[in-house]
Amino acid sequence: MTENLNGVRQASRTGSVSTSAGVLTSDLMLRLPLDDFWPGVHLAPYLMGGMGVIFGGNSASIDTRFPELNARFNNATHMRSSPLGNIGGGLEYRFTPNWAIFGEAGYNFVSHGGNRGANTNFVQANFGFRYAFGCP
Repeated sequence: MTENLNGVRQASRTGSVSTSAGVLTSDLMLRLPLDDFWPGVHLAPYLMGGMGVIFGGNSASIDTRFPELNARFNNATHMRSSPLGNIGGGLEYRFTPNWAIFGEAGYNFVSHGGNRGANTNFVQANFGFRYAFGCP
C-alpha cells in the first residue's frame, strides 16, 4: 500500500521513498574509424569529454546492507542539482554503414556544492545498439 507524502510516493510496508534523479551531459567525441587504415576492420575507438548536470529529486535516503552505498547515495540525493564534468572512452563496431554495437565508460566529476567532504564522483557505463542517420 502506498500513500502520498508531500508529493513523494512512500511505501508503507518498508518506509522506503521513491525519488527521481538524472544525469544530463553534452560531450565532444573524437572517433577514429579503423576502416581508414585497415579495410574490412569495422572498429572505431573513441574518446569523449564534456560537461553537464546531475539532478536529484527530494532529499530521500536509502538503507541497504552496504553502508558505503548508503552514504554515497544519501550524499548525492541531498543535492538538488550540481554541475559535473566527464571524461571517458569507448569502442564501436559497425555491422553495416548504419547499424553498430557499442560499449563505453566514463568518469564523472561532480561539484560537491555544500558537501565538501563527500565523494560523489561516479563511473557510468553504457552499451547498446546505434543507428546512424544519413549514411550512404
